[in-house]
Amino acid sequence: MPRRRKTVPELVTLGTYRPDRHRDRDKNPKADGSPTAPAWLTGDALDHWNETVPELVSMGIAKSVDSAALAGMCRWFSVWREADSRLQAGDGDTYKTTVEAATAWKNFTAAAAKFGCTPSDRERLSVSEKDTNTAPNDILEELLA
Repeated sequence: MPRRRKTVPELVTLGTYRPDRHRDRDKNPKADGSPTAPAWLTGDALDHWNETVPELVSMGIAKSVDSAALAGMCRWFSVWREADSRLQAGDGDTYKTTVEAATAWKNFTAAAAKFGCTPSDRERLSVSEKDTNTAPNDILEELLA
């Protein structure tokens, strides 16, 4: 697995920022707006959406283009909850239900990691501010500030 690209503020902090190599890093398109729950999201999935997504929006992580990914994450959460409740009740084939629950949990955690839903995932997540220009104009000016 390749290493994650460092952001411009990380490069500046480490002293490895080079304008000839890193100047265009912050020119990526910035998303705006807040995600909306799709109409097909119901039950535990909608409850998880209402519980999680407003917090992600307030942290500046979730934007309108993330609606589908967030809906998928919430749907995997509801599949896991449903399978887990069947396991707790002892309904159906225990082996198949365990596999279903484990698969749903794995898919949920993979999707949730992309949005920083655990403390360790938040440590790896970098969200750039859309209004700030983080690339230094003059290295000497930065050092003297």
